[in-house]
Amino acid sequence: MKDFDKMTQEEIREWAVSNWQEGMDRARAEGRPAVPVSRAKQEDYPHWEQHGFGFRLHGGALIRRWSDDEQHDGVVVGLREVADGGPLALVVDLDGPHALRRAGRGEVWATDLTADRCAVPERDVVVLAWRLAAAPDPAVAVPAPGSVATWTVRTNGVDGQL
Repeated sequence: MKDFDKMTQEEIREWAVSNWQEGMDRARAEGRPAVPVSRAKQEDYPHWEQHGFGFRLHGGALIRRWSDDEQHDGVVVGLREVADGGPLALVVDLDGPHALRRAGRGEVWATDLTADRCAVPERDVVVLAWRLAAAPDPAVAVPAPGSVATWTVRTNGVDGQL
């Protein structure tokens, strides 16, 4: 049993990411979705029309990518500067390390590396994604994108519940 009172915030964050990854790996090995999907909540949940949406940007937050009706679950690593000097990228571990920028002109996750949330107008957000060679060092800017893919990621929170 972990004694969280004796752990630093960084140790807790590392444990949470490791624990989440172990659960995802176990679910894949058992042939089931890593995170159960409630179609009722996705398709016809009343609060979708009553609230704004947001992304948690801190390490350990969950993130989901959709492609051809498949879900890919991952975890947020955090905001990082990009070597090209452009907007900050959201680094995620989603089928490997990737950096994400919002695809809309002028849309950014945040302008401050310490931001922990970002309001978005819809629950599905189009992003430009590029694979990173390895998990990035927080003190070093991630490489600028060479080739990018367009992904749709789903928010991990309803505004007000973040």
